[in-house]
Amino acid sequence: MNPGLDPKRTQAETIVQDIRTGSTPARAVTRIVCAVLASAVVAGPTTLTAPARAADPAPSAPSSPATPAPTPTPTTTTTSAPAPVAATAVPAGDPVVAQRGDVKLTASAVRDLIRNSDPEQRRFLESNPSALLQAVRDRLLKMVLVRQAEANNWEKRPDVAFRIGLARDEAIAATWIGSQVPDDPNFPTDAQLQAAYDVNKAKLMLPKQYHVEQIFFPELPGASSQTEDADKQKLLELKQQLVRQHADFATLAKRYSLEKGAADNGGDLGWVREDALAPPIRAALQGVADGTVLDPVRSTNGWHLIKLIASKAPTQATLAQSRDALVRAMRQERVVELQRAYLSNLLKESQIEVNETELNKLSAK
Repeated sequence: MNPGLDPKRTQAETIVQDIRTGSTPARAVTRIVCAVLASAVVAGPTTLTAPARAADPAPSAPSSPATPAPTPTPTTTTTSAPAPVAATAVPAGDPVVAQRGDVKLTASAVRDLIRNSDPEQRRFLESNPSALLQAVRDRLLKMVLVRQAEANNWEKRPDVAFRIGLARDEAIAATWIGSQVPDDPNFPTDAQLQAAYDVNKAKLMLPKQYHVEQIFFPELPGASSQTEDADKQKLLELKQQLVRQHADFATLAKRYSLEKGAADNGGDLGWVREDALAPPIRAALQGVADGTVLDPVRSTNGWHLIKLIASKAPTQATLAQSRDALVRAMRQERVVELQRAYLSNLLKESQIEVNETELNKLSAK
């Protein structure tokens, strides 16, 4: 794992960003529902321009099922006094991956987290150790908060119980409509893919890249400010050796860097895309000349001493480089179209009736 990589990634990236990262997130089903209910067939925000669809006939929507019964809302209760957080039970043979106190996240739970993510997010987590690390941390923190809340019967508050019901309905509706849209492994054809690339070619750029070396001091759990200051000061001293005494970066990295793998390689991270770097490192590299040793940079993972070996300007992505991201984007747009058609047919079979008189009374309050 490279601790200089950015562990966070937004779920609302456009196709241009997907060309850079090799991933395309799914759009939220609520956006489709709102669009259909508003009778506005407008696609969600995207920078992908659709080519002529003469060779791509509109798919027919699947028939709609019976409407499921509404989910009952949990009853109300009062909030009790603070109570201790219960320990997490760990099955035998299931190793603990992360924990905070008695709250533990096991290997099987992490596998479930990956397996039940949407396909694009699952691929991203499986191929990006930094992203998986951040996902594990986020999940464990939420588990800690839930344990604290449950120990105080927080989930039984009327407002919280109502929001739990909404979240349940959202998850069921989103996964159900997704199950009604069949995959089409033959879409897009080579001709459709070429057409999409030709239309969007000017937007499909590979990001700037940096060849960097680093000496890394990781953040230690519970480290004091004195420890943090000592790490920074040590890196400043190493920089002085590199700049004034012309010490060899690789030698110092092998001796002092605490980054597994890269330290044995003299701290050489190879070519790294700009959008894959942690934001503080990305900002520090802006406008820096090749061969420069930066001042120590603090990221969420720890302290970094970075040397810029060389850089590459953004370049035009070829069709081969864009292919995977374009296929994912085009298939996702097709899924969105099918989901809209499904919802439209559902409303054609039985329209939603609204008592506007009573509704206006509520909105006037």
